[in-house]
Amino acid sequence: MTTKSSRPRKKRASSSISSPSPVGLHLFDYHDVDRRLHGDGIMASTSDDEGNAQARQRALWRRLYEDERGSWRSLLVPDAEMIARIAALDLTCPQFAPVTAWILRTATLAMAGGQPLRLDPCVLLGAPGVGKTYYARRLAQAFDVMTLTIPMNLMTDRGTWFSGLAPVWRASAPGKVAQLLLDSNCASPVIVIDEIEKASPLNPAETPINVLHSLLERENAQAFTDDFIEIALRADHIIWLATANDLSPLPASIVDRLIA
Repeated sequence: MTTKSSRPRKKRASSSISSPSPVGLHLFDYHDVDRRLHGDGIMASTSDDEGNAQARQRALWRRLYEDERGSWRSLLVPDAEMIARIAALDLTCPQFAPVTAWILRTATLAMAGGQPLRLDPCVLLGAPGVGKTYYARRLAQAFDVMTLTIPMNLMTDRGTWFSGLAPVWRASAPGKVAQLLLDSNCASPVIVIDEIEKASPLNPAETPINVLHSLLERENAQAFTDDFIEIALRADHIIWLATANDLSPLPASIVDRLIA
């Protein structure tokens, strides 16, 4: 059984169709959103809970469809002020000078070429109390973009904070990664994974670490699909900063994706 919305389409403003920033990308496929809202083939709910969840899902699709920004998001292009903010971290966090130097080199090259900043996911490794989380947050402030901190020690499920929960579940909702991307005007937000090695899922077979295999891999992250939104998002420009006391609890496949 299928159902089709009878609500008339709202014409988008012309400003949302254009690409206002010369350096950016389309975060999602606007036509995919259009098809989901106005096309046939949408399965009807089988329960009240599922119906409520699908209504919330469609409301989110409509928000994307009517967003004046459209699907376009800018990318983080370094400038002299950002370079100065990053360099100043050596004054407050000298223990992470090698990390700061690596980021400065990358940002300076990007600024020289007018290109967006691309940083491979990195992990700040060290004993408790050396200021890893403080440094990660200060670095995020230096980039001057939206930031999300995910404390892995609070993760007890398969990673719905990362990937969302499908509408078939009563507590379904978008994940925090998708919410951050949709809310931000820039497709290069910073996500800090605090104590990445300390996830404690109730079911060891469903660890949130598994979700990171695709999110931390740039090619796969180009089409990241949140389980609730069900629309592919460009997550490949997210700047990932992790902190850890010890990398040994992590699978080698995750460690290989992180610059330590």
